[in-house]
Amino acid sequence: MTMSSGLGSWGWGWGWDAGGGFSPLSITGCVLWLRADTISGLSDGDSVATWSDESGEGNDATEATNKPTYETNVQNGLAVVRFNGTDDELTTAGNIFTDGEADLTVFVVVANYTCATVARPIGIGFEVAAGQREFIGYNFDNATTHSIRFEGASRTFSQTDTDPSIICFMRDGYTTEDVVARFNGAEVLAAGTPTTDNILGNTIFSLGIMNAGADRFFACDIAEVIVYEAFLGSGNITLVEAYLNDKWSVY
Repeated sequence: MTMSSGLGSWGWGWGWDAGGGFSPLSITGCVLWLRADTISGLSDGDSVATWSDESGEGNDATEATNKPTYETNVQNGLAVVRFNGTDDELTTAGNIFTDGEADLTVFVVVANYTCATVARPIGIGFEVAAGQREFIGYNFDNATTHSIRFEGASRTFSQTDTDPSIICFMRDGYTTEDVVARFNGAEVLAAGTPTTDNILGNTIFSLGIMNAGADRFFACDIAEVIVYEAFLGSGNITLVEAYLNDKWSVY
């Protein structure tokens, strides 16, 4: 038995099924797709050592020691992966993009967070050395200010935290290097070139932390992550955001 709900369907015993409508894999360029609702073999409160990638690219996110936990029936009745904000993190084993100049579009569903100081639920790249940051990520600077941190530079904008949230950031890496940010289905940072033209030296993807092996852990639940090696157009952005909102009931 199923119940239709916008873009997808609910199947009793099987969870949310995007097959009845839209799948993120129908858009070319998906290199990472993490879904908390399809994690199997774990019970409520168990540690998550591996969050399996469903993009087909094999970019699983793993952690051997400081593992987040699997929490059931949290957001819209579905499971999430919970990060404690102290030391929990997950990272991909290697680069998820073909090179550091790559176009990219990132979507993240984040919930149950409180941000008093700068923190980041996800980041791409890492801090090569003190002051030499080669990464991009979406910052929750505080409760009313967010920013895109981009290889040592940043673009800040006013945004009031709304829990839960669907965040999106994009980078036109091969041409203008413009970055764009979206929050709960609306553009909050228009295209604009960062103040540096450095490229990413590494494209490891990190969750629950500012950048792999650094600091500024973020206490939050992450429900789903979708990453494309592409600067998506407005039509595809709308499809992905509608899919996520329909499933996780964010806004």
